[in-house]
Amino acid sequence: MTGRADVLLISCLGEQTGGGLFAYDGGVIEQLDTLSSTGLAVAEQQFGRLLWSSGEAGSPGELLVYDEVGVMRYVRIDDLREPHDLAWDGSSFVAVSTMSNSVVWLNPLKSSPDYEPLTRGMQAALPHVDHFLAGNSIASLEELADLLEGGLDE
Repeated sequence: MTGRADVLLISCLGEQTGGGLFAYDGGVIEQLDTLSSTGLAVAEQQFGRLLWSSGEAGSPGELLVYDEVGVMRYVRIDDLREPHDLAWDGSSFVAVSTMSNSVVWLNPLKSSPDYEPLTRGMQAALPHVDHFLAGNSIASLEELADLLEGGLDE
């Protein structure tokens, strides 16, 4: 592939499914690697990519930072288990990980007795939400704390 790609595409499972990082330049898709990824964040002229790890105790998380030429920085994150996503502003990052597969959604509108989740986005998301809480008061945050202490998957 010559020149810069118009679009970078990423697939979560790399070598297991033929996924990885792909470049698309308007007519040709080129596979750049087969690394499994779980998070991607763009800031300025760079993007960060959190690589998926097996979740085994002690296995490091890995962050790759790319510029327009290629990989410019590698960061090893010791004891990051089950990485899910990445928030990054171009200089610092937060890697989100969890040992739970539950989804908790906090929406202050839920505290209103008249609230109904009518938007298409909410209707599409709610079947995948395990715990839907208001999160707008001390009482609702105590409810969240009780939920977290009891274990989300129970």
